[in-house]
Amino acid sequence: MKKFKFAIAFGVLFLASASIWKISEWIEPSFSYSKLESLEIGDELKLNKLSKTLYHIQEQYADPERVNPQEMLKKVFEYLSLSIAEVSIEYPTDKYAVLQVKDAKKQIDLSVKTIYGLKTSIADVLKFVLQNKISDIRIEELETTAINAVLATLDPHSQYLSKETYEETKVGTSGQFGGLGIVIGIRDAVLTVIAPLEDTPAFRAGLKAGDQITKISGEPTESILLEEAVKKMRGPKNTSVTLTVMRKNWTETRDFKITRDIINIVSIESQSLNANYGYVKIKAFQEDTASSLKAHLDKLKEKAGGNLKGLIVDLRNNPGGLLDQAIGVSDVFLKEGVIVSTVGPKNKLLEEDRAHQNGTQPDYPIIILTNIGSASASEIVSGALQQHKRAIVLGERTFGKATVQQLFSLPPDAALKLTVSKYLTAGSKSIQNIGITPEIRAVPAMVKKDMFDLIENTSSFREDKLEGHFSGETQEQPKKSEVEVRYFLDGNQEDENEFVSLSSLDSDEKREAKLLSDFEISFALQILKNTKSASVKDLLKTGRALSSNVEKQESEKIQLALSKLGIDWSPAPSGKKGKCATPEVTWELLTKQKPLRVVTGGSKFMIRTTVTNKSECTFYQLKAVTKSKSFVFSDQEFIFGKLLPRETLNRSVSVELAKSSPDGLLPVDINLSDDGQVKNVVSQMIVPVRATAAPDFAFSYNIKGPVKLGETFDVGIKVKNIGKAKTDRASIALKPEEGVLAKIKRNRMPISELKPGDERQYHFQVSVLPKQTLGELYFDLEISDFAYRTYLKKTLTVPLKTTVKNNSRDFLLPPHVVLTNEKDLLKPQTTKYITIKGEIEDTQNIKDMYILLNQKKVFYTAFETSNAMQQKVPFEYQLPLEAGENQVSIVARDQSDLFGRKSYILFRTEKTE
Repeated sequence: MKKFKFAIAFGVLFLASASIWKISEWIEPSFSYSKLESLEIGDELKLNKLSKTLYHIQEQYADPERVNPQEMLKKVFEYLSLSIAEVSIEYPTDKYAVLQVKDAKKQIDLSVKTIYGLKTSIADVLKFVLQNKISDIRIEELETTAINAVLATLDPHSQYLSKETYEETKVGTSGQFGGLGIVIGIRDAVLTVIAPLEDTPAFRAGLKAGDQITKISGEPTESILLEEAVKKMRGPKNTSVTLTVMRKNWTETRDFKITRDIINIVSIESQSLNANYGYVKIKAFQEDTASSLKAHLDKLKEKAGGNLKGLIVDLRNNPGGLLDQAIGVSDVFLKEGVIVSTVGPKNKLLEEDRAHQNGTQPDYPIIILTNIGSASASEIVSGALQQHKRAIVLGERTFGKATVQQLFSLPPDAALKLTVSKYLTAGSKSIQNIGITPEIRAVPAMVKKDMFDLIENTSSFREDKLEGHFSGETQEQPKKSEVEVRYFLDGNQEDENEFVSLSSLDSDEKREAKLLSDFEISFALQILKNTKSASVKDLLKTGRALSSNVEKQESEKIQLALSKLGIDWSPAPSGKKGKCATPEVTWELLTKQKPLRVVTGGSKFMIRTTVTNKSECTFYQLKAVTKSKSFVFSDQEFIFGKLLPRETLNRSVSVELAKSSPDGLLPVDINLSDDGQVKNVVSQMIVPVRATAAPDFAFSYNIKGPVKLGETFDVGIKVKNIGKAKTDRASIALKPEEGVLAKIKRNRMPISELKPGDERQYHFQVSVLPKQTLGELYFDLEISDFAYRTYLKKTLTVPLKTTVKNNSRDFLLPPHVVLTNEKDLLKPQTTKYITIKGEIEDTQNIKDMYILLNQKKVFYTAFETSNAMQQKVPFEYQLPLEAGENQVSIVARDQSDLFGRKSYILFRTEKTE
């Protein structure tokens, strides 16, 4: 399904997607690191975090065969090349690499075979980079880059966690934090209360769903990032925060001063259905989930008069959590048998967790609801109950992740998330890449006036789509569901807030009605009510018997919704079908019903697809869907329905191109099919795109006040729009780099409409913490426009001393990149190589430039001469193109380390001269 949802933050919960955890704090061990001790080279290079990361990989990684020091070293080269302009890498042979940092070159032996050898090689590489770099980059950043590169060779779930991410992870698994107790989200670009949680400070203060938060402690929330808003609202118990709120029908805002308290994250919701049946929603697996489940089941049993006749367990969009809680939840429903086994290298059994009869729920029928967002811990529970024949599963196939991660702290404040084992559901089956296949598959079909979602997306984002995923231990193809039901989803009533709690303020009747408006819950309840035993065989038999009538009813709903739009979606009559000529497919771009040759970033237009039937056959349920690397153009559906002999039909979809779209040619495939005769007929269209005028930024800065321990100083930033369009959702932010102990009272501010040529002043109040040990403070300044994706970034270095003299009075602006043969590039290319010609201009001297092709650096040059650097330089490069779409970026840098960029999407046909 292609769904458009509001961004929502619970202000309570942020778990890494699709994870199952074992938590282990770092305790300085009694063992020796042996050859992995903290390495120092002179006085400038210490790699403690890298040492501990490599140690844990060597000792505890789930699959030692994936630990390839040579590939890790190559990935470090790749990451350094992408993150540092002057770093390039070449491989003259498979035995060594040549690392180039500006003009300096170093030959690196690639025959590294051990983790210790890798550590030594990385340290050697980083020292060489430090000695020859011209970028403003610190060893801490280089170390983080190296760690990320090493982990990228393992699997998609082994990751380095920064201080912020680590803190969020601990909050998510502990289930507690200091805060207000509200779910917040961005609606119509405004920070909005989605729901206050019952019996929390926000609830008691009188906040209501729909309230717009315009200020947090006096700071405007315009253009605030959701995670920043959450961070500002959290804090120690008994501290206070003031929210300025606007509510519907109010004439002016009102302030709510709220005292923070300990907020317990609600991981489970429940509701009785038809008095004798229960519904339980498990949102995530945190420290109290199993015990909380038992309490909710006791309440449901009490409401059912002691006779709970059946239960629906909703695991949809549950991304995982703690392994022991997944085991505990499964144990609630199982009397005996293996719940899950964890295995190490070569499937060596590490641990086996079994069910216990004591405390097990009675044998009432259970149906588990899953979808593609059900992952990891959710899959352990659904897999264990399914394989032990304690429940059936209804919904979508799950994510397909069968690995376990463990957290290790990397002092002072970061962490390593490492895959330490794999698991087998019910002790015998790996669901890696396959997921849990439901016995009853429910497939939604959505119809809206301006959008359809009738065609199932076969390229859904699951574990097997992640780069570097583990292969499955058994079959690679999921089994087929025993029953399939296609149901109508009214697009005009689609719940855009799936993660929002049921309101405790609503009556039982209203809560129940809301749940039963969900097809899968309603269908599951029908099955439970019509099944006379807890046997999964009976549940499936009932589901199969009911599905035929339900499928017919839902099909009629779909046909009726389409008929209101003038589309005949009747199925083909039964009987033998003859061979027919495939309908012809053409397309065109339109604006205000007029042909459009080129589309511009930020514009709205129509894609009209036409099918012509030149045969004497009738086609039924004819449809087309687009596929493209561009999200905007992919999965657009054209629903034609019944196509009579010699008939021509056309359908249109409305498309809005992002303002950030670069110049280029976008290939889009149109796949035509019907209910049986036409399959996988592909027609390609090439969409010419031209970048729109955009804002761009220059700035100057001024620092006032003593930069001393325990003191506060002012950073003044003057911003100027040097672009050709006014800003749209722009902001300015100043953040301390990792390791810098400083606080900024308001680290992000909105840039309200700034027209070309306009300038505006902003001030940041920075407090230096007494524990700061660095002699210099490093701050990342970012001026950005989210709509246009225009970014200007600069690291400000501020020495700890009474007076500061590193201010800039003149505006600093990025280099300007111009291609002189742009028209030739924006045509379909028929040769393997094209020449890129252009010029770089700046008010400052230009340091260097490089070219990225499909996220790989293919060219670098510095512009220093024997006399001085230059402010205007030409460039020319012969660029190799792959067949199809090629993403090209030309990047230039000036002496202030500001970057200018020009991006293109170039298209090369399959045939070449």
